[in-house]
Order: sequence, then C-alpha cells, then structure tokens
Amino acid sequence: MTLYYHVLLLVACIASFSVATTYDVYILLGQSNMLGHGDIGHLQQVIEEEEEYFYLRNGPNNFARNSKVQITTSEFDVGYATSLTVGLNKNPEYFGPDISLGWTLSKYKRDEFLLVKVAKGGTHLAIEWQSPSAAAQNIDYRTPEGESYADYGTLWQQVMDRWQHIQQYPQRYIRGATSWRMAGIVWWQGWNDAFDEPMRLRYEQNLRYLMQDLQTLFGTNVPIVIGELGQDVSLPEVQQIQEAQLKMKQEFSTVTVVPTSPYVYPSLEQFDGIHHYYGRADTVLQIGTAFAMAFVEEQTTLAPTAVPTTSLIPTTSHAPSLSTKPTSSPTWSSQAPSIMITSQEEFCASLTELEVQMTNNFIQWYGLDFIFNFTCACFPGDTAISIKCDAWYRDGDYQFLYDETMEYSADTGLPHALTWCEYSTQPGATTPHCESYEYCNYQTNRMFCSCVGSLC
Repeated sequence: MTLYYHVLLLVACIASFSVATTYDVYILLGQSNMLGHGDIGHLQQVIEEEEEYFYLRNGPNNFARNSKVQITTSEFDVGYATSLTVGLNKNPEYFGPDISLGWTLSKYKRDEFLLVKVAKGGTHLAIEWQSPSAAAQNIDYRTPEGESYADYGTLWQQVMDRWQHIQQYPQRYIRGATSWRMAGIVWWQGWNDAFDEPMRLRYEQNLRYLMQDLQTLFGTNVPIVIGELGQDVSLPEVQQIQEAQLKMKQEFSTVTVVPTSPYVYPSLEQFDGIHHYYGRADTVLQIGTAFAMAFVEEQTTLAPTAVPTTSLIPTTSHAPSLSTKPTSSPTWSSQAPSIMITSQEEFCASLTELEVQMTNNFIQWYGLDFIFNFTCACFPGDTAISIKCDAWYRDGDYQFLYDETMEYSADTGLPHALTWCEYSTQPGATTPHCESYEYCNYQTNRMFCSCVGSLC
C-alpha cells in the first residue's frame, strides 16, 4: 500500500462537527507596504531555497490557495472575497504581508476567517487616514505647493463602508456566516507623514485619535498591532514616528508594536527602494508572520474553539516549516475505523479535523521517516461531492507534492474514483506522474477504510 493511499483512507475516517456561524475577521490597514511590495520573482527564489515557505507552492509553477482564509481588499469590488493566495494584487509583480499573516494564523485557528485589507500607497495618517476625532480638530494641511488637500478621511470612510457591507451581507464573504467577531487590527503606516513636518509633528496625536476611533468602532478589547516604521531607523524623522508608535503601546492596553527593522537587509540583493524594505520577499514574509504571532501571543483571539466550521466552501490549513521534527511520532496502521456518512455537510465537515491532525506530522511508514502536511477543499454538487487535495511530504532530502481529486456520490457518500499526480520538487524535475483508479471496498451508506484491488 502506498503512503499516499493511506492518506486517502484517513480522509474517509474523520469524525464530523457542528456548524460555526460567527467567524473572526482581521482588518489590515496601511499604505504601500501593507498593500504589498514584496517582489514575486524573489518570492519564487525564496521558496526554492528555504523549505520554511514550501507551503506557498502548489506544484512546480503555481502558488497554493489557503481556503481557510478568505480575503477582501480595497482593490476588490465591495462584496467580493476569495481564498488567500499570492497574486491577488492589481500589480501582479508584488505581494503583501497578508500572505504569511493569513497562513500563519490558519495554523492556530480551526475555523475559516476573513482578512479585510484596506491600503493605498503614498497616503498619510493626517489626510486620507484622518479619523473622525482628528477631523474634528480642523487642521488644514497643505501640499508642498501650498494647496489644500481634497481627500481628507477617504480611506477611513472606505473602512467604514466595507465593514458595514460585511456586517450586512456576511455570507458574501464566508458561506454560512451570520455574524462576525473582530479578532484584530493591523496598522502599518507612517513613511509619508514622517517627511512632511506639520504631519510628523502631529503624528502622535493623530495616531492616538486613530486608536481611539478604532476602539469606538470595533470595541475597546480588540487587539491592535502597530507595525513599526522600520525602513531606515537612522533617520530622525523615522525615529520620531517610532516614538509616537511606542507611546500608543504605553497608553492602550490592547496595542502591540511589532518591530520590522530587524527584517531589513541592506547588504543583500535589493529589488526596490528602502521605503519598500528593498522589496525583498523574505522581509515581507517575516513581517507578516511577526504580525500574526503578535495575535497568537495575545491568546485571547486564538484560544482553541470547541465548535469548528462545516461550511461547504473550501477549507485548508497552514503547512508550517518542515525543518523541525515534532516530538511525538504517530505510526499509521493499515486499517482505520469506518464512519457513517449521512450528508454532504457531514462529509465536508470531516476535512476540518483531518487538517488539524495532518499538519506537520512526523510519520513512520514501513521503516521510513516522513514529514507530512495536508490541505483539502470540499465542493458539494448535485450528483457528486468533489474533494480536491494537496499533500506534500519530505522523505530525507527529497520533497514531493501531490494534487488529487476524489469523487463521492452525493446521495450515499460512497466513493467513485480517484485521480492523483505526484510532483518532485527537486531542481529539474518538472514532469508529474499521474494515475487514475476506481475506488475500493464499501457497503451501503458506510465506508470501510480498508484496501482492496489495484490500490493495495
């Protein structure tokens, strides 16, 4: 029996759960770096060279989707959300911190959740991000040419409008959602205000107003992560913004300031200017992960949930670094218990627990050691339930990735067919090995996780 087929047996042998209708939402706010200026070309290089980010790839030439994480951004039409993946920016050459932030959070969260990113390059806290409390001060900032600005508070209003729409039409963002829990906010901005003296001098007060107004809108207990302005910490203008950011941590108990300057690498290859952290993909990934871990350390938003989702839209989980072998070493048996499949919802729900069990497992298989990860998405249909899965594992120095599709009867939950392809991720190995099978042993309304015929 192949390692891969045993994974398929586990798909059919997971218990089902109840439906969650309240989902977490994280709001990401800022200017160009939040929008995304990580270089895609460098990202491909990083994935090839650092196995820590192997999970971002789905096959030799594609980026993976994390369907546990839905995202909507200010570059999307209102009401549109999609599964998190690289390549969603209007400028396809760049990606942002939402990628590693979302994948990292999904490792700790059983249910789906929503990222809402509102960001625009070249914007100011004093102008476009001006919140109501700051607007009440009636400060008239001027352009270098002495003209008044015309777009005060426009991005703050975008946040308000999108939040209102998300509350009014939750199922447009996550299928089955009826309400939301505000789980956290990330604010990463400051470069443009730093180099305009009147704006820089008022940055601390304007940031204080923003924190107050965010708490008024979303609640005083919502964790807020401020991303440090960390591009060039030798500049006094940057230092002044940093001081203002640190004061927010002192004044607001739910505010955390995450350093970003440790991830600036001026001596390494550069793909953009210093204002965009040199455009380095590893920098953007590390910063996004640091934002996510700040929420993890809060513990309040990421405590284990007792009721996982059975939403029928795709679900998947974060595949962490393959470089660390877990201390526990479960051994799979060739026979697994069977379960009753009574509905499409129950069948799709089983995938959630599968992902929890299969994340970064160390497996002993016929005397060989494997590090294994698994993601799945469930698609109910009129006549069949299709499950599309990615599985990847490492055997010593070799890494492999599987794409596969399974079909089950929508009426009985009984298996029909399987098609899978194996890819080696070693350099120069680009041709996949694919096979198709009829499915194996079952009785009416019951799946038995045992192997017969050609799959054994």
